[in-house]
Amino acid sequence: MFPVETISAKMLDYYVDRRDTLIIDLREKESYMHSHVKGAVNMPYGEINGYTAFPKGKMRLNFLFPRCRRSP
Repeated sequence: MFPVETISAKMLDYYVDRRDTLIIDLREKESYMHSHVKGAVNMPYGEINGYTAFPKGKMRLNFLFPRCRRSP
C-alpha cells in the first residue's frame, strides 16, 4: 500500500497543467464524465491495480471527491 496524504483544493490547483504530475481521478466513469479536474485521467479505484504502466518521472496524485448529498 502507498502512503496517503490529504491536500487542499488550492494545492491540487498547483498541480493542474504541470508536466511532471499525473492526476488520477479514482471515481467511477459516470462521475468523472459529469465533471473532473482539468487534465485528470479516470482510473476507477476498483480497477487501478490492473494498470501496470504509469509514466516514469511523474508524481502521481490519486484523488476522490467526497460524496455530497443533494437536497430533495
